[in-house]
Amino acid sequence: MKVSELGEFGLIEVLNKMVLEAGVGVRDDLDPLDIRSGLMIGIGDDAAVWRPMGYMELVTTDTMVQDIHFKIGFGSWEDVGWKALAVNISDIAAMGGEPTYSLITLGLPLDTELDNITELYNGLIQASKDYGVAIAGGDIVRSSSFMITVALMGRAVITENGDRDILLRSTAAPGDLVAVTGFLGSSAGGLRCLQGQGNGNKEEIDYLTRSHMRPTPRIIEGQAAVSAGVKCGLDISDGTVADLSKLCAASGVSAVLDSLSLPVHDSLKSVFPKEWLSLALYGGEDYELLFTASETNIYVLRDHTKTPIAVIGHIEAGKSGAVTVIGEDGEAILWEGGGWDHLRNR
Repeated sequence: MKVSELGEFGLIEVLNKMVLEAGVGVRDDLDPLDIRSGLMIGIGDDAAVWRPMGYMELVTTDTMVQDIHFKIGFGSWEDVGWKALAVNISDIAAMGGEPTYSLITLGLPLDTELDNITELYNGLIQASKDYGVAIAGGDIVRSSSFMITVALMGRAVITENGDRDILLRSTAAPGDLVAVTGFLGSSAGGLRCLQGQGNGNKEEIDYLTRSHMRPTPRIIEGQAAVSAGVKCGLDISDGTVADLSKLCAASGVSAVLDSLSLPVHDSLKSVFPKEWLSLALYGGEDYELLFTASETNIYVLRDHTKTPIAVIGHIEAGKSGAVTVIGEDGEAILWEGGGWDHLRNR
């Protein structure tokens, strides 16, 4: 069945039923401490209504457009739904927060199959369950190509003395170490695998493509960083070097990055033996956390999380936003460029 046969309101009814049956919509049987218990009115009215409970509210949004951010056939519709929510959850994680409510907006061509949209929502629902997010509503519009926009709310702790207990890009200081969670370059390697590049076994290819289609938002790690006293961080969406440059520009500092210290999965090295370092430095969409902190804070953080934490460089007082990359040969390369620009890159 095409969505044009069902109509906007018929599709909303189908998706609303999916959300309610999955238990990620409005419910009145939740524990008062559950983040979703503050959601009073969800899908069906002109606006969602929730009751803040003494926390700072965080808000982020991101859009995925067919043939710009993903191609049909590279993954399933369920993968698209998962990733659409996961990349927003990663933004909340990057500030040390906890995701709460989401609004889902779909732009649909008239010939879109209903089965594709219900599969998409299965991915959204799965990510919602895994990360404790309630789907509070959204919108559906006709579009020349498929697109999905997720607006995601979150919350962060306010300390007893009223301070903001969140990670910011603007609080790096000379002498800080630069550290990251997990592995770098895997998502970019996965995209290349989907494009038919690389040479590896099924297990290696599957790991890389899953890294691209199903990124893991580092919610626990972001909150652990805050608890460990870390003040500065972001998530890696445009590439390690590019995002480190953004952090440095926001903080008015520069950085030195040791390329040989980058944590890289063996699958990436095996499938792309000549390109793995470039993918780890400049490939995007890893959605790992990058943060700066003292050596003491990093030791404390390592005790708070099971996720590997690797130190890859340090912060200096230098040209704002400049990143010096020390290559395999020990030579320094100065980076002063930006990352992906939707209005420039093609």
